[in-house]
Amino acid sequence: MMAAIQASGGRSRVMLLEDMDTCGKKLLMTGNGRCNFSNRNADQAENYRSFRSDDRAISDFVGRVCRVFSPADTVAFFENLGVAARYRDSCLYPASFQASAIRNALERKAERNGVKIRRNTGVSSIRKKDGVFLIGTEGWEYRAEKIILCTGSRASLPERTRDHAADLLRETEKLGLSVSSFLPSLTGLVCKKDGFEKCSGDRTLGKLSLRTGKHVHSEEGEIQWTQQGISGIAVFNLSHFAAEAAARSEDCEISVDFCPDIPEEKLSLLLESDPSAQGILPARMAAHLNALAGRKAGEGRTPQSRVQILCGLIKNYTLPVLGTEGIERAQVCCGGISTDEFTPETMEAKKIPGFYAAGEIVDIDGRCGGFNLQWAWSSGAAAGMAAGGRQT
Repeated sequence: MMAAIQASGGRSRVMLLEDMDTCGKKLLMTGNGRCNFSNRNADQAENYRSFRSDDRAISDFVGRVCRVFSPADTVAFFENLGVAARYRDSCLYPASFQASAIRNALERKAERNGVKIRRNTGVSSIRKKDGVFLIGTEGWEYRAEKIILCTGSRASLPERTRDHAADLLRETEKLGLSVSSFLPSLTGLVCKKDGFEKCSGDRTLGKLSLRTGKHVHSEEGEIQWTQQGISGIAVFNLSHFAAEAAARSEDCEISVDFCPDIPEEKLSLLLESDPSAQGILPARMAAHLNALAGRKAGEGRTPQSRVQILCGLIKNYTLPVLGTEGIERAQVCCGGISTDEFTPETMEAKKIPGFYAAGEIVDIDGRCGGFNLQWAWSSGAAAGMAAGGRQT
């Protein structure tokens, strides 16, 4: 909708083809229904990743797109539509804390700008013939001089819509653009079970270190223990790298330091005072690590005492990662059309004049905290302004 709004309002005739029965349905799920629509740091490129491009290239690309339409521009845009912004830490929400406020404001603005919206109109094919794009749907073939692809990815969508997103990614490949398959991001991790499943429902704080090949990626925050592995925002921010490792058939493991702020020497003294560790960890997790320490001590392969082994587990509890919870449970995806294909200031394909793309269909995904929506606003606005002939 952002792309359609920015492309409309002038001489351009704009039509929005919406696969679902309602525009912006995925918006309603963001931020647990509250819509964390941006972040104070959303123009800092280190908060974004790509499956195929290196960090330096992505930093440059995202930075140039955000200079066209920045987080400050986003706040001003929504304020002009009557939506006040409210900060929680660095995260931005509508003052009502209702995602529908954002969705409804966009839909109203699009309609006021004369955008024709065709709902329940899934696109099945895209071709270019004699300088005109031919967009195939179930009942009609639309013709357009310019096209902006904003299909999103396969994450958190009904099965039919997930399939359409994947199909359209293949259509762009037929047009000659370089693409990579969608992979889950911002989702939980599935780990090899060692008894942690008994702790399902527990929440702990800690530092996470994900090792993939020669790389180590770290996050700190709350960890949610599940029947299959671990979840929570800190885990979500690492899941991109776990999905990459799985796609490349690389070994992957994650280590948890439950007490990053407590030196090992002090932790050892605390455990000498109370070997149950229930003053340090939730009761079930403490019992689980105690059981592991007891087994290791019983194996007799180390001269360490049981308390020393328990201390080591609390500081470095390591699990093999088997994969992610999958696209069905992911908030976003990594993968998509390579950023190398686009001019960042316009989001127009270098090889295909008149073809633009924005949002998750492009191979960029961000951390939790409003970064992915800001990428959608910035890239959509850049594409819309350029396609509509407005100055960018």
